[in-house]
Amino acid sequence: MPEITAENLAELATQALERTAFMLVDPSEDADPGQLTRHASISYTGDEGAGELYVSASEGFTLELASSLLGCEPDEIDVEEQGVDAVRELANILAGSVLTSIGGQEHAFRMGLPETVESHTNEDGCVSCAMDSMGEPLVISWRAKAA
Repeated sequence: MPEITAENLAELATQALERTAFMLVDPSEDADPGQLTRHASISYTGDEGAGELYVSASEGFTLELASSLLGCEPDEIDVEEQGVDAVRELANILAGSVLTSIGGQEHAFRMGLPETVESHTNEDGCVSCAMDSMGEPLVISWRAKAA
């Protein structure tokens, strides 16, 4: 089964954000954890393994993502409702992309529902990429577990 690297995780995130939210993102060296206020996770299981994907975003990124997905202005977004839903949906989209890239067309995987989490810190074995959209940070992290 193919490995997920920080580079192809960033590529999957870039493609997903361009395709679904018409957002442009660039790789970033690092993100200030204090700016990352919205977090979501989604887990998966399958015969070939299990794992989790995490999305951590700034308030500004969350507002832009929600407004792009909903087709409205950022000041029309309730970040506690639509913003949080948008971050969870991004986790869902990215998990689907990761599973397809690691063999989801040949192997069956079951994804859970995306959940809001309080925070996320990279653990051992976690692959992570930091991104930036108009000065607003986004961090995507993925961790595989043994089957």
